[in-house]
Amino acid sequence: KKLSNLLTRKSKALLVGFNIVLKKTAEIIYNTPVVIIVYNTEELSKKTKKFQEPYFSIVKISEVQSISAAIENMLLMAQSYGLGAAWLTAPLFCGKEIAALVNIKGLVVAIVTIGYPNGDCFVTTNRFPPNNLVRFL
Repeated sequence: KKLSNLLTRKSKALLVGFNIVLKKTAEIIYNTPVVIIVYNTEELSKKTKKFQEPYFSIVKISEVQSISAAIENMLLMAQSYGLGAAWLTAPLFCGKEIAALVNIKGLVVAIVTIGYPNGDCFVTTNRFPPNNLVRFL
């Protein structure tokens, strides 16, 4: 509830459009039973700060890629259990405030919500055959 209230307050300071997205995100967070705040401690990049480019930049990108893969795995696992999950990035508008609220030292990357979906949200669609989308060499 504190996180949702923080996002609602922050939304009032944003431009139209962004404030609507942040308000909706606050509503989703308020109504979900599980909220996971995903953040980067930046431990690896702190240790490699002394290195020249491109090494430091590659490490920074690698940190974000690793975190993104972990988030995707959480979403896939939740779905395999029949749960609904959402990867929310709108809270990045107030990442520092979120970190202070929950007392973490790091860069907030995303918020993942997990809960039981209302209704049928696992709608399948007609997909293109892989041969139409991928070219194998």
